[in-house]
Amino acid sequence: MNRLLWKILAGTHLIAGGTLNAIADTDKGMEAYLKKDYKTAITELKPHAERGNSAIQHLIGVMYANGWGIPEDDEEAIVWYRKAAEQGLVTAQFDLGIKYDDGDGIPKNDQEAVAWYHKAAEQGHARAQNNLASMYYHGHGAKQDINQAIHWFHKAAEQGDMDAQNNLGFMYENGSGVKQDQDEAVKWYSEAAEQGHEGAGEALKYLGSE
Repeated sequence: MNRLLWKILAGTHLIAGGTLNAIADTDKGMEAYLKKDYKTAITELKPHAERGNSAIQHLIGVMYANGWGIPEDDEEAIVWYRKAAEQGLVTAQFDLGIKYDDGDGIPKNDQEAVAWYHKAAEQGHARAQNNLASMYYHGHGAKQDINQAIHWFHKAAEQGDMDAQNNLGFMYENGSGVKQDQDEAVKWYSEAAEQGHEGAGEALKYLGSE
């Protein structure tokens, strides 16, 4: 496999949970995908997805969700996300959680969203950790549990997720489930603001710590 292509695949987590051998024969399809020649890409890649390649199954789902090379079809995207998610592919688990959370192409189901976010969060997916924390914080799809919310917000924030950092800032600023601590609030708001989070920047202005 082309070394640059391998590096791109690894960087985008398309091979998470897979192996080099599992995608080594998808060069032509992946090169077409990276060139945005989506019609060629889906023609070349779909047989690999049908044979069980979880990384390519997820990618096919992404293409259906966005209408890249094929008519946009959220229901079909979910079919492919689920195939990959059930094999343990973390990005597919997260995307399936999003679909259930938003009710996008499938009836909204907070319990299912929590279940898939949890699987992805346990594999270290920062955005899934933030979303799972929010579900626990609000009691959506699971019994409200502020301790679980704090746990997962911290996990995501420590990985650099700016939404989780902002959420932690809010919790420390307001003493929501944690002891009120302006220094901790400023710390997390600052980290989020440095990444361009507008809400965190406004919070710092309010706290006089910009």
